[in-house]
Parts: sequence; structure tokens; C-alpha cells
Amino acid sequence: MAMKKLTILAALVFVVAFGFAGMVRADGVADDCKEGNLAFDVDTVAVTSDGNNITVVVVLCQNADDRTKYRLHLDYQDLNVILSDGNQSCVTTSDDTMMLRGNRETGPGDIVNPSDSNTITYTVSYAELGLVGGDPILVWVDTQYKGIKDRAPDTNSGDGCSKPQILDEVIQHTLSSS
Repeated sequence: MAMKKLTILAALVFVVAFGFAGMVRADGVADDCKEGNLAFDVDTVAVTSDGNNITVVVVLCQNADDRTKYRLHLDYQDLNVILSDGNQSCVTTSDDTMMLRGNRETGPGDIVNPSDSNTITYTVSYAELGLVGGDPILVWVDTQYKGIKDRAPDTNSGDGCSKPQILDEVIQHTLSSS
């Protein structure tokens, strides 16, 4: 039974990460499970866009915990200016954040997290964010329970930044056109 669930999960991650026959663009990262409380730990993050919607699939190392906040950060306003800046340190802005805690959610878009699943799917329309195909976005995720427990992709804790740095600590994605 466990092997069947792993096979289904692997297939889901493959479809989300690589799309249906090139119909969507995908970017993703493996953050990997570590020692400790796995309910806080992010395994993978994958971003796709289809010309109308952005979908971010976050696979946790364990089923979501009702006490933990799972936040998705989308940075996009004035992003071309940020990306052209030579100083890429600590400049992400988290223009919009979607948060899931228990059965409550806030922010733009919708969240699906089946109660027996370690997969959280966020979907938001380009229109809701005022974006169009070709626009760049930055995506990162964090989990909180009495303080930050994990950021994905991993951030360098010794760099003095409370937010990820653009060059190597966020997913950069260019929205697909319809």
C-alpha cells in the first residue's frame, strides 16, 4: 500500500514538474527531507503556468499539521527592476502571500490539501495578480510553528538575510503565454 502511494505521488510530481506534452512551463526544486519534525519540512516545490493560471505544488515530508502555517510567497511587482539589479541579496519582497493553517487560508488564489495528503496545491490566476504571459515571478515557501521551521528552496542561514536571495534561493519562473 505504501509503495502504491509513493508511485502515485511520484507520478503527480512528474506531471506537475514536466506538464502534459509541453503544454505548460515548469520549474521546481528538491529541498529534501531532513532529520527532526517532518511535518514542518518541505520535500519539493514545483511551479507551472498555463497561460491563465499559476500552480505551485508543495510536497511536504509528512502530512500537513493543523498547528503549522504553510506560506507561499509570490514576488512579482517591479520584478524586472529587482532582477536587473546587480545586488541580489535580500531583495525579495513577498508581494502576495498565500497561507494555509488548519482549514483556514488567506491570500490570493485557492489551496487544496486533502486531509490525508502531504501535498498542498496552490492555484492563482494571472488576472487576480494583474500578470500576463512573459512576466517573471519568484516563488518560495516557508513553514512556521512558533518561528520559521523551513524555507524552500533552502536559504543560507549565515548570510544575514531573513528572506531568500534571488540568485540561488528562490524558484525563478517566467509565466507561459496562452
